[in-house]
Amino acid sequence: MATTIALPYFAADVPAALPSEAEIDASPDLVDNFKDRRIVSVGEHFVVKYGGHVNLLEGENLLFLRERTSVRVPRVYALYSIVLEENRPFYYIVMERIHAQTLVSLWPGLSDLEKKSIIATLREDLKQLRQLPPPAHYSSLGGRPLLHVLFDSNQPGYTNGGPFDNDATLIEAM
Repeated sequence: MATTIALPYFAADVPAALPSEAEIDASPDLVDNFKDRRIVSVGEHFVVKYGGHVNLLEGENLLFLRERTSVRVPRVYALYSIVLEENRPFYYIVMERIHAQTLVSLWPGLSDLEKKSIIATLREDLKQLRQLPPPAHYSSLGGRPLLHVLFDSNQPGYTNGGPFDNDATLIEAM
């Protein structure tokens, strides 16, 4: 149940120097803060998701998809953590900033032909995801526990998130 990559992770193909903690902290939020987590835009090249409630598995999942599919996902430039003064871990995912409008904002103004093209792209992306070989059990990447509120607990060492060998053990845990 280990990570699928060596952590900390730093990509070799970074478009500029990675932002410092001070630059990240001073950057504008892209979305509202949620549970000790921020998502910020840092300069022209980077989006950083960071905080105590960020899981580096998200970055590993993006690296996994980039390696095994042609589904468009942001490049991951760094995955690392620091320990705060309170001995609390703080996690950072530094990824590619994609300059674009959201589909929800564009959709009403698109022609039927443009909408059909987007739907075809999404259909192909989902097809690629479905063609990835399934693991032998229910788990997160690398055989780690599932990350979901159903398996969340405030108890230290609580590991009811699997991995689960079969449907019955998964259902029992839920």
